[in-house]
Formats: sequence, C-alpha cells, structure tokens
Amino acid sequence: MTSQVTEIDQLDINQFTEKQLDKIASTASRRGGNHIIVAQIIEEQRWDRVRFFTVAGFLRLRNNLRGDSSPAPLNGWLDRFLVDWLDSSKWRAPESLNDVVFKQTPRFQFMTCLPEGCEGMSAWQRLKSAWLDTDENGVNFNQSYTGISTGCFSIAGGLFFGSQHAFRHLQEYTKHGVKVRTFLSKGELLRSQSNVFARSLFTYSVRWGWRIGFICGSFIAVSQSLQIYRLKDSWTHYSLGIALPYTLYNWPRGPLGMLAMGASAAILVGLPVGLMLGTLEQNARPILYSAFAFPVTENVARLSRWSEVEIRENITHYDDIIKHINSK
Repeated sequence: MTSQVTEIDQLDINQFTEKQLDKIASTASRRGGNHIIVAQIIEEQRWDRVRFFTVAGFLRLRNNLRGDSSPAPLNGWLDRFLVDWLDSSKWRAPESLNDVVFKQTPRFQFMTCLPEGCEGMSAWQRLKSAWLDTDENGVNFNQSYTGISTGCFSIAGGLFFGSQHAFRHLQEYTKHGVKVRTFLSKGELLRSQSNVFARSLFTYSVRWGWRIGFICGSFIAVSQSLQIYRLKDSWTHYSLGIALPYTLYNWPRGPLGMLAMGASAAILVGLPVGLMLGTLEQNARPILYSAFAFPVTENVARLSRWSEVEIRENITHYDDIIKHINSK
C-alpha cells in the first residue's frame, strides 16, 4: 500500500475494506463528472473478483467431489475453458488461481462453515455464531444454505404433488362436471378446464409445499446443528434430524402414533441418508462451503492480518482518495 494518491485508474480494491469501497464509490457517484470513473473501476474490479472466485469455486468443487486435493497443473479442458474467462480480468488476485484451487480447508471450518478465528469458541457459542452471526455483507452461509435448500425442496415437492392432484381434479371435471354445464364454444370449455387445473395446482402445491418445507428445513437444521456442535459427522445426526420434525408433524396421531412415525422415518429415511452423507462424507453443505465460501472468507480474513503499519497506511490512503474526490 502507498500513502500517496496515484493515478486513479490504478486503484486496487485489495487495499480497502468493503465499507471503505462503498464510501469511495458513493462519494464519487455523488460528485459526478469525471469522478464516476472511480465508481466504475470499483464495480469492475468487484465483478472480476466474483468471476475469479466463481471459477475457483467450480474447480474446487470438482476436486472435492473427486476426493482429490493434491496440487496439479490446471491444464484440463474444463480448466482452460474457465481460466479463459478470466483473461480480461482487471482485478489482481492476492493469490494465484492454482493456489486458491488447491488450498486445503481446515477441518474446523469444513465442519462448522465458520470463518477463521472461531476455533476457541465453546460448543454453544459456536452453534450460536453459525446460525445468527453474519459477515460484513450481512451473509450467513448456514442460514443461506438451509433457506435455499428448504425453498427448493418445498417448491419442487409442492409442485410435484400439487400437479398430481390437479390432473386428477381435471380428469374428474372433464368426465363429470362438463356434462352438467353448457359451453358456448370450445374456448370457453378450455378456459373452464384451465381454471379448475390452476386452482387445484395452487391449493395443493401450497398444502404440500409447507409440509415438505417444514420437514426438510427442520431435518437440515437439526442434522447440521449436531455436526457443528460435535465437530464431526455421523449417521445418527440424520436419523435424529428426520425423526424429530416427522414426530411433531404427526401430532394428530397421538403420542404412540408420533413415536411410531418418528421411529419409522429415522429407520427408513434417516439411516440410509445418514450412511450416505455422514459416513461417506457426501454432505453438500460443507462441500459447497469448502468450494465457494472458504476462498472468499480467506480473502476477507487477509485484511484482519494487516500489521499496525499497514492499517495506518490504509487509513491514510483512504483519506487521501476521499479528499482527492471532494477537492475537484
């Protein structure tokens, strides 16, 4: 870093925090004129940074799925295709793509999906931080993963079962309901059938969607919380994770019915899923974190390792740029 304001097109976002970059960009945009280029440079470099970590993430994901993390040249056809996407990048990465792709994820971060510096937390503190704390961009990986996964299962499952009910209602309406009504044209008949199908699809998709969302969301939250708490993965986490929400879902059946349904879910669903995800370590949450989120958190953690001299230089450089923008 340098304390002197150099050519504005040489601005490097690696030298500033995200809050500082937001302030510089907003100040430049507010001043207008030639200062707009400062905001454009920041936006371009941020986009290039996203591209870099996206490419690195896909390559890391491939290695994670293969179970191969030994360093090797990136000369495969997929490697060349993705690397070519970075040729026009204006952002200078602190590390080479090869180093980022083959960097090992520490076991603690792999299990908890928490950033560096959380290793000394107690189990309860670790659990609280994993679900409630956010980074400087307001993002929590565990929350995002659980929310997106639950939403996908809820929508897909709701539409799947809802469409079956809708087709059955449409068949019944076509077979019996049409005979008791008179339609002036074929178009009116089609509109009537479409209305029946749409109402049924919406109604039953919602009914099935919230049920599937509740069970899948609770299953993910419970099983992953146990993994974070115990710092290890086990098939028992998944059996308990599916047994608990399915037991609660069947409360109308009474205590014995609830226990019977929970136990059956643990055996028929939790056990095979646990053996596949827990025993064979194919859990998508830590694999996706290791591939996409870990390199980004490492890049952010680099700022926390600055020395006192570098921190002072950063503040001086930031103040100089703000003054430079406001002075013209």
